[in-house]
Amino acid sequence: MSGRSIWLEVASSAWLLATAFAASAAGQSEALECNSLETAAAPPCAHLLQETSKWYAAASAFEQRGARKLALDTYSRAVASAGRPIELFLAHTLPALALLRRGLMHRELGQVPEAMADFIALIDADRGNSEARHERARTLLDLGKLDDALADSAVAVWVNPYSSDFHRLQAQILGRLGRREEATAAATLAEEYELSVARGLQGLKVSLFSISPLFFRQRFLLQKECQQDDRHVLSLRLDRGRVSVTPSYAGPAGTMAVEEAEDRLLFVMGAEPCQVRVILSKGDLPSEAAPATNDGLRKSLGRQSGALNIEREFYPSSTYGCASGPATFRVYWGSMDDAYLVLHQARVQARLDQPTEKRRKALLYTRLFGEQACRIGLQVWKGAS
Repeated sequence: MSGRSIWLEVASSAWLLATAFAASAAGQSEALECNSLETAAAPPCAHLLQETSKWYAAASAFEQRGARKLALDTYSRAVASAGRPIELFLAHTLPALALLRRGLMHRELGQVPEAMADFIALIDADRGNSEARHERARTLLDLGKLDDALADSAVAVWVNPYSSDFHRLQAQILGRLGRREEATAAATLAEEYELSVARGLQGLKVSLFSISPLFFRQRFLLQKECQQDDRHVLSLRLDRGRVSVTPSYAGPAGTMAVEEAEDRLLFVMGAEPCQVRVILSKGDLPSEAAPATNDGLRKSLGRQSGALNIEREFYPSSTYGCASGPATFRVYWGSMDDAYLVLHQARVQARLDQPTEKRRKALLYTRLFGEQACRIGLQVWKGAS
């Protein structure tokens, strides 16, 4: 039997197998309403993703063998089998991956408008989808739309700063724009991360910052509710009972404010309805209700990136068991993530993957740093008050 015959037999088997698997999903998706974050996470809707996974595996097999048209059609079936609206196609979920791969198949088949439509749909659903941003940037570069390509590339690199491919594409765009020094810097970063992968070091660097492989991300609102929001950053450093915080913006929109008190710092990040409160305090924080705010202490933070440094000494430097190290906290488009390299981090009291009681629904998470004698607490609450 020739190699082509074997391939056709395997392809046909995979297609028939995927069709059989998906038959039950078609009936289920019609009866289910998986139209919110809560319902999509419930067992009936989550079960649909098993069918999506089977379609996705079949499409991947076709793609690996160069059958792009067949792969495209099968990725479309994977997308349809998820049984949820596009606004729930969040980055790194299987439906979003299927739609991304479909867009790539469209592009490889010369169907650029269809490819762009898939990338745009993913970004509309999740503006922090770095892979969709990267692929749209690559397509825009091919179309000669350099400024638009650079804007997408900049977001992709910001969301995932550890991808050599993202930095390499940004270097190409900057080079085409004649921005040689910036292009060289981006190319150097791309080479650094590529070498890190070759040497097995990137995994170590990533794991040290607790971002496997990205910043640990939690989505708390849908993109459609946060289109006017933007990227906000808190860079923290803990040092023997002292906290130093540098707030900054990574985009043209958004807003931040701070309340400074003797025993705490409270930052309000984002615009309604996408605001969160980030609270740094001396000692443990209650989890039953958010600490009361004080509008008399609140002041807006300017847009001079990195110009302001806020410090608070919660404990004398001689106190035993204090935490030390840097941390980064980011809020953007209905999502938040964090990365830490902090010694003496205490046990996490609330985890993102555990259900919380109704009274604590607004409490997104808690982290504790240092031992009890030098405890510094960090809480994140949904909403500004």
